[in-house]
Amino acid sequence: MISATRAEPKSRPAETPAPVITLPSRTTRSRTGTAPKFFSSGTAAQWEVARRPLAAAIRQAQREAERRYREAHPEAGAISVKADLFVYAKRPKGFSHHPVIVAEWFAVNREALRETNAGTVARLRDKFAPYPVPANLLTRPLSPKALEQVGKKLAEHGKSVDLKANNTLSKIRGALQGKASTEEAAATYNVQMAFASDVVVVGGIEYPVQTDKAGYKRIRLQIGPKREWLRCDVLEALAQRSQ
Repeated sequence: MISATRAEPKSRPAETPAPVITLPSRTTRSRTGTAPKFFSSGTAAQWEVARRPLAAAIRQAQREAERRYREAHPEAGAISVKADLFVYAKRPKGFSHHPVIVAEWFAVNREALRETNAGTVARLRDKFAPYPVPANLLTRPLSPKALEQVGKKLAEHGKSVDLKANNTLSKIRGALQGKASTEEAAATYNVQMAFASDVVVVGGIEYPVQTDKAGYKRIRLQIGPKREWLRCDVLEALAQRSQ
């Protein structure tokens, strides 16, 4: 990327100065030169390792180019040059299709559908490493073209949502979760539950027991994007009545 440069006269010369020069300035996005805050700690460290020597080399090249020009053109002594330097991570091949990729994860992978936005971002970071996928990617509105592609991909798997009302990947996930909950509501489950003083076992999965301020024992369960507390006495009473 070549950024614009501008020249400003220090003072009005007696004669018309030579044409204003433009120095090349390549690099990447970030005026401060620091890694954006949405980077993960690992990618931020990689970014810093690569960014600093690259930015330093480019600034040195700019200074050297300006010095040589001024030596060859003394009339440029009255010209000041300001050049912006941008440093950014290039998007990997295929990343532009991430809305379709994520929508398909939601459609075919129950675990992906139930995880949080942070969990999905982590999946994308694994897939497109070392590109620093933004943490807020799933809450960004999708373009009309992306929404159209997402709708087609969902339709391939027998799924559909109102894409006008659900125009972000996070909202699309929520809509699909609601439909999945409705479909599962009619299902019948035969699950074994066991209660101990420090753990509740449901279907072979152990859930640690914690005691709240009121003295009730409870377990915490991931339900969609939220984590909910369930009281052990209520679960045990429900299990006893079902026998």
